[in-house]
Amino acid sequence: MTSQRRVKKAVTCISALLPVRDGCLHFFHKSVKDWLTDKSCYGEHDFTVDEGKGHEILFNLCISELDARKEKGVYDTQFNNSERYAFQHGVQHMFEADKSRTFCFLWRTWSPFMPNFM
Repeated sequence: MTSQRRVKKAVTCISALLPVRDGCLHFFHKSVKDWLTDKSCYGEHDFTVDEGKGHEILFNLCISELDARKEKGVYDTQFNNSERYAFQHGVQHMFEADKSRTFCFLWRTWSPFMPNFM
């Protein structure tokens, strides 16, 4: 089974708890997030999530999205939903995934986009 298919199957199983709105997953209630990420319950149910690993995956997806945008050029352009998400949340995912990332990495990755926000 492909990873995309596994994700769709998992989302379908818990869609009442994680509704999809505007193409994004949302938590029905904060207690759902707590239940999924509670380390004391790790492995006790099929839906336990490693929050750090999730942030790492999302951070890497954000970087891929922004790298692709850099290759296309960044000036005088409209950003799609994935690119906007990467701008808005990529740094947070980076810090949540690995607190030891450096400013140099941030600057190298994000500085080409800065003129669009000034």
